[in-house]
Amino acid sequence: MAEDKIIILASYHNSAEANIARGVLEQHEILCFLSNENYSELNPFFNILTGGIKLHVFEKDKEIAEMILSLPPIKDENNSEV
Repeated sequence: MAEDKIIILASYHNSAEANIARGVLEQHEILCFLSNENYSELNPFFNILTGGIKLHVFEKDKEIAEMILSLPPIKDENNSEV
């Protein structure tokens, strides 16, 4: 079995956005991970040098991951995001 290539799907400038995206993908059983998160939290200027916190996925999951992240948030009956 050939190894699956890991790609950078997106970059974020703060860990909150990056972790929300990671959590959404994990809820849909898309394997993913973040890189540069700790450096970016310790030194925000590191984001400028590296392009931010990177969200990685397997290349085979790229299209479905992009589709999932492009969907608008789901709202409950009180119009609150869930």
